[in-house]
Amino acid sequence: MRRYQPGTHAGLMLVRLSKPGRLALTGRIVQVLGSADPNDWSGCFVVVTDVKLRVHRAARS
Repeated sequence: MRRYQPGTHAGLMLVRLSKPGRLALTGRIVQVLGSADPNDWSGCFVVVTDVKLRVHRAARS
């Protein structure tokens, strides 16, 4: 979060799975993209885990 502050880039997604692998990664990303609108994540730092989706937005001035 310190290195890639929200609002300083087009948007980043970090995926952290307990049992990573190509199928698990693909499945989780498809699930997340199907349940949320990624257009709302412009400039955000998004963290995806097995059970959570956290969207860190730029601080408002």
